[in-house]
Formats: sequence, C-alpha cells, structure tokens
Amino acid sequence: KFDGPWALKRLLDKADITSTGGNTQARFVIGGRDVAYTVQASSDQNPLFLPALSGFSCPKAF
Repeated sequence: KFDGPWALKRLLDKADITSTGGNTQARFVIGGRDVAYTVQASSDQNPLFLPALSGFSCPKAF
C-alpha cells in the first residue's frame, strides 16, 4: 500500500516497465495474476519515468 502525494510514483517504481515512444507499460504480478497498466504521454518521454525522478528524494529537514 502506498499513501501520500508520491504514492503513484512509488507504486510505478515497483513495476516491470517497458516503453515505446509515448506509451509506457507498467506490469505487476498480484496474487499470481499478471496486471498491466498503460500510461500514455503526449511526448516521447513520459514525465513519470524521467531519470531525474528516479534518484530524487526530499530532505528530511530544512
């Protein structure tokens, strides 16, 4: 279970990701069943899967 404003990003980080153009498919195995979601973007690079986001983390304190 993922909560909060970044929940979708944390969920997608757990997926098996394949990309072709603006379409990205996120695949999960849930309860022994294969589940796939297709995420479409209007550009070739889907903003949910940019390399800059993969290493991003907020500071613990300011």
